[in-house]
Amino acid sequence: MASIDRFDTHSVSQESTSDHHNQGLEDLTDEQIQNQIDEILRVNQMLTIENQIFDKYYKKIEPFFLATIAGTSSSSLTTTPSGSMYDLSGGQQQQPSTGGRYRKRSKSRSTQGDFRMRLTADQKCDIASKEIDELREESRKANEESEKNLDSYKAILEEADLRINEIKIEMHEFERDVLKAGFNPLNKKIVAEKLLKYFDDRMKERDTLIDKLKLKNESMRKRRQKLKAELKEKEEMGEVLHEVDFRQLKIENKQYMAKIDEKNTEMIKLKKMVGLVTQTLNFRKKQLNQYLKEYDSILNDIKSREKLLNNIETETKTVRTEHSKEETKNRKLRGQLENYKVPEVSDYVNAEDYLYNLQKELKVWERKVEIAEMALKINKQSWIQIKSDASEAIGFGQKQFNNNSNNQLSNSAF
Repeated sequence: MASIDRFDTHSVSQESTSDHHNQGLEDLTDEQIQNQIDEILRVNQMLTIENQIFDKYYKKIEPFFLATIAGTSSSSLTTTPSGSMYDLSGGQQQQPSTGGRYRKRSKSRSTQGDFRMRLTADQKCDIASKEIDELREESRKANEESEKNLDSYKAILEEADLRINEIKIEMHEFERDVLKAGFNPLNKKIVAEKLLKYFDDRMKERDTLIDKLKLKNESMRKRRQKLKAELKEKEEMGEVLHEVDFRQLKIENKQYMAKIDEKNTEMIKLKKMVGLVTQTLNFRKKQLNQYLKEYDSILNDIKSREKLLNNIETETKTVRTEHSKEETKNRKLRGQLENYKVPEVSDYVNAEDYLYNLQKELKVWERKVEIAEMALKINKQSWIQIKSDASEAIGFGQKQFNNNSNNQLSNSAF
């Protein structure tokens, strides 16, 4: 009933203020009226948000609020509209005092004033901070739940990928062992023995896999029991990690993961730098090989040029010696030319006459030599003829001598 009275008085005050505003609206322009409407709408929107937050907070603390009201023995504290015994900021009970916020109203103020309960700025800040904390907690829980769902979905996807790979392998083996190896080209059908053998082998493999998994499951169960026993011992010794420790470990894990990502990015950058350095190193090595080849060719060229220079130096030495010899000869000839005297004309004529006579005698002697050569040839021919005749005569005489001696011997024998 107190809340109904508060809302009635609030509506009456609103009607009185609306009448006052209606009297002043006639003097305002349309633009000013539109601005006031926009301002009122903005304020209403803010108040709506505040009301929603307060309503949510009130619904949360309502059971505790009702319990505190039921447990109080003083009825005057519960019916006072201006200051309730329950603090909205923390939900704690306040004792009435004369110097605090909890003071009595006069009859004139209670009859003429507004009985609406208004929140102070501190209470609004407390409610907003608690709502923010709750939203953060909800977002954290939602993130944890989403991470769990993401992990489960990743595990499902990995399992599906493994199953797909297994199915592909089985399809390949079935096609290889049954469809190709068991195909009979005569009747164009698959041999049943091959198919049955394939399925028997697969069943045996499945049985062995089941046995392995059972053994693994048993070992994992034993390990689980062992870990449970260790955990129980740690709980008894007080060494168990709590949720706060797990959160701290998660935070540290995120920090380390961020550091790992940074190091990975740095490593990628360093790998890129190493790649560039190796490329430049290879390029420089190629250039170095080219320069070494050029250096070798230049050295060979220098050696050949040094040899050529040595040869040129030796040649220059010989040329210098020859030049000195020729220079001495030239000097002698120049000295002879300087000391030479031209003979007289009579001496020249005598020398020419003497030369002419010598030439005539030379021709005569050449003619005599030709005649002597002809006579020598004739004498040689005659001598050869004489020698041949003499050899023939000696041969004939030798034959006659031999014949006579033979006859004498024959006669003596008879």
